[in-house]
Amino acid sequence: MAAADRAAVSTSGGRAIMIDLDPGEELTLIQDTARKFATEALNPAQRDFEAAREVAADIRAAFAEIGLGALEIPEELGGAGLGAVAKVTVLEELAAGDAGSAIALDPLGAALYAVSELGGDGAVEQYCLPLLEQDGARAVLVLADEATLDIGAGTVSGTIPWVPADRVDLLAILTREG
Repeated sequence: MAAADRAAVSTSGGRAIMIDLDPGEELTLIQDTARKFATEALNPAQRDFEAAREVAADIRAAFAEIGLGALEIPEELGGAGLGAVAKVTVLEELAAGDAGSAIALDPLGAALYAVSELGGDGAVEQYCLPLLEQDGARAVLVLADEATLDIGAGTVSGTIPWVPADRVDLLAILTREG
């Protein structure tokens, strides 16, 4: 058995289970689109973006226009509904062109998954989708164990390890209690 074939086989309870590692035509097309965008739009201007501390507005608009920003948003909410694998594939390609732009072009980040898991589509629609319409908006996910937070009635103050933006519009805090 070839090495590639072995990588695609695992066992469960003594029986072989096939795992399809082929990304498929749709994901390959998305990957190619993201790679082209990174090569043509991000890489040549990465130093300009760094100096300005933001990705240029026309580049952000082009990213949104080609649909790469809403891949993991459920179809019912206007996204492509392709999930985390599509998003990670796009971010990987963007980062190859400019790592800072990959972060900047993902305004919801991991916060989307926490909001979706704990609040459902209604919470995504209420809290996350409006950020996609705001220029420069940012959602941040914080694990309470990694931060020093004072959480009060409608306010949060404290120190978190890292914020990939100049501002935070949605702060999702995960505690041990959920």
